[in-house]
Amino acid sequence: MDADPAVLISRGEDALRRFAWDEARDLLSEAIADEASAEGFELLARACRWLNDEAATLDADERAFGLFERAGEHAAAARMAIWLALDLLDFSGQSAIANGWLQRAHRLLDARPLTPEHGLLAAVEAYLRLMLHNDGPGAIALADRAIEVASEQGPIDVEMVARAVKGLALVTMGEIERGMSLLDEASTAALGEEIANPTVRSTILCALMDGCDRVRDFDRASQWCARIRDAAERWGLPAVITACRPHYAVVLAWRGEWEAAEAELTAAIAESNVTRPPMAVEGIVRLAELRLHQGRISDARELFAQVEHEGLAQLGRAELALAEGDAETALDLADRFVRRIPNDDRVERAPGLEVLARACLAAGELERAATAAAELRVIASAIGTAALQAAAHFVDGMLAEARGERQQARVALEDAVDLYAREGAPFETGRARIELGRVLAASGAAEPALREWRSALTTFEAIGAQREAAIAADLLSRTAEVSSTPALPLGLSEREVEVLRLIAAGRSNREIAAELVLSVRTVERHVSNIYAKLGATGKSARAAATAHAFRAGLISTPP
Repeated sequence: MDADPAVLISRGEDALRRFAWDEARDLLSEAIADEASAEGFELLARACRWLNDEAATLDADERAFGLFERAGEHAAAARMAIWLALDLLDFSGQSAIANGWLQRAHRLLDARPLTPEHGLLAAVEAYLRLMLHNDGPGAIALADRAIEVASEQGPIDVEMVARAVKGLALVTMGEIERGMSLLDEASTAALGEEIANPTVRSTILCALMDGCDRVRDFDRASQWCARIRDAAERWGLPAVITACRPHYAVVLAWRGEWEAAEAELTAAIAESNVTRPPMAVEGIVRLAELRLHQGRISDARELFAQVEHEGLAQLGRAELALAEGDAETALDLADRFVRRIPNDDRVERAPGLEVLARACLAAGELERAATAAAELRVIASAIGTAALQAAAHFVDGMLAEARGERQQARVALEDAVDLYAREGAPFETGRARIELGRVLAASGAAEPALREWRSALTTFEAIGAQREAAIAADLLSRTAEVSSTPALPLGLSEREVEVLRLIAAGRSNREIAAELVLSVRTVERHVSNIYAKLGATGKSARAAATAHAFRAGLISTPP
C-alpha cells in the first residue's frame, strides 16, 4: 500500500464515493497515522459515522475542527462544528452540547464573507427549528436563507436539504401540495447522483417519510419506501433503513398488515438500541400503538412506560387511557399534547384534536368536544386528504351521537366508513362501523346495525384486533335487547341510556362508575346531562328520571 498520505486520502475519498465504509476507514486511518490532516480526519469521520462508531466519529470530527481552526480556515472549522452538532444529536440526542457547537459555527461565520457553510448552517438550524421547536414559519425563513446562499455559493446538497426542510414545514402548516412537491423534488435528487453526502441524503429522505406520515399520505409513502430501501442497501446505509422503518410500519399498520408492521418495528428498535438510541423512541411508540390496536393492553402499557416522558407518546397514552376507561387521564394527556402544538402547525394538531374530542366525549364534556371537533373539521377541509376528512367525520358522528342527534350522527359516520374504506384502513373502518351500528340500533334500525357490526367483527378478526372484535361480538350478542329498546325522548345517547337504566335500578353514581368502567366524575356529568334532557330537577330528580325510564320501557317495574 502506498504510504503517501495524499494518495491514501484520495483513495479513501474514492472508497467513500463507492460506499465502501470499511475500506475508507482503513485508508484514511493510515493516512493520518503519521501526519495529522484536517481533510483526512473530516473524511474519516464520515466513514465512521456510517459504520456506527460513535466514539471514532466524534473524535475525528473534533480533530478536524481543531486543525482547521488553528490553520485559520474558519469556514471549514465551522463546517466541522455543524457536523459535530448533527452527530451528537444523531448518536445520543445531546441537544445542549449540539447547540454549543452550532454557536461556535456562528462565531466562525458571522460577519465573514459568504461561503457554502453559511447555507449549511441555516439549513441545519431550519431543520432543528422545525423538529425540536415546532416553529414552521421560523424554519421556512431559515430554509429560504439556505436556498438563497446555496444558489449563489453551492453545493446542491445544501439547496436540496433546505428545500426538503421547507417542504416539511409547509406540510405541517397545511400547505400540502407545495410542501410535498418540494419533498418529492429533494428526494429525487437524494436518490440520484447529484448529492454525495450520505447524511444529507438520509435527512432528506427521512423528511419525506415524516411528511407522508403526518398527512397520512400512505400511497406516496409506499411508492417512495421501496426505492429508499433499495438505495440504502446499495449504499450500505442500514441507518437509513432503520430510520425509515417506523414510518413504513405506520403504512403497513394503516393497511391492516400488522404482522409485517410488527416485524419492521421490532427490527428498528433492535437496530437503534445498538447504534443510535434516540432513534428507538419512535419505534417503541409505534409498537405500543400497534399493541393497543391488537388489544394487548398490558404490553402497550409496558412499552409506553419506557417512553412516557416523550411528547410523541402522549397521544398513544391517551388512547390507552380511553381503552382502560380512564377518561380523565385521556383528557389530560390529549389536552397537554394539543397545547404544545402551535396553532399554525395544522397537521400535527389534527391527530391530537381527534383524540381530545373523543376523550371529552368519554368524560361527558360535550362543549369541549364540540370545540375540538370544529377545529379538526376546519383543518381537514383545508388540507383535503381523505384520511383527515374521515377522522373529522368520525368525530362529528360521535359528537352528534352523544347529543342525541341521530340523523346527523348517521350521515357523518357513514361518510367516515366510506372514506376510511376507500383509503384501505380496515381498523379505522371497523371502528367507525361500530359507532354507526350504535346509532342505527338506537334509531330502531336493528338489521342495518347488525350488518355494520358483523362487518366490523369480520374485519377485526382478520387483522387481529382482539379488543375491538370482542366489542363487536358483544354488541351482536345483545341484539335482542337493542332491537327491542324504543328510542328515548329528548335525544338521550346510548351511554346515557345505560346510565339511566342503572339509576332506575337504584345504583349510586359510584356503583354505576364501577359497573361501566368510568370515573365517578364522568358518571356525574352523564347524570347531569340526563337530568337536563328529561327536565328532572331538584331533590326529586333521581326519582323523576327513574319514572322516565319506566315509561320508556327501560325497566319493567314501576318506581
